[in-house]
Amino acid sequence: METDRFRSFLYRISRSLLINGMDPFGSQLGHGNRNVMRWIAENYWSESNPNPNAKYPRLGLTNADISNNTQPSTYWMRCGNFLRWKTLEIGYSFSRCRLYFSGDNLAVWSPFKLWDPDLSWDTYPLQRTFNVGLQVKF
Repeated sequence: METDRFRSFLYRISRSLLINGMDPFGSQLGHGNRNVMRWIAENYWSESNPNPNAKYPRLGLTNADISNNTQPSTYWMRCGNFLRWKTLEIGYSFSRCRLYFSGDNLAVWSPFKLWDPDLSWDTYPLQRTFNVGLQVKF
């Protein structure tokens, strides 16, 4: 019996993210109607909720309503550091077969919780895949 190899790849990235450019309704900006992300809908500034620490400034339907929201500033800066467990393969070889497990995009650890810090807010997330296999020799 022979022990097969163990491979694992971790990626660590240190960076800051600028999360501006998310105009929730944005119909006058040429993007069509949009939905509001959950983190915005649950905590935004309004006259009925004048929270100075709201996660998102005032919502609006026209460019005049959201003109302050589209200005680049440090308000939109977030810590985008992350550690991603990209791939893992582990296996064991017997005399006539090999048993293995492999996986891709297994985990991401980051202080940034709004979306995958490696991607943009308007992209599909990376797929997580798992494979279990048996190779038999005749």
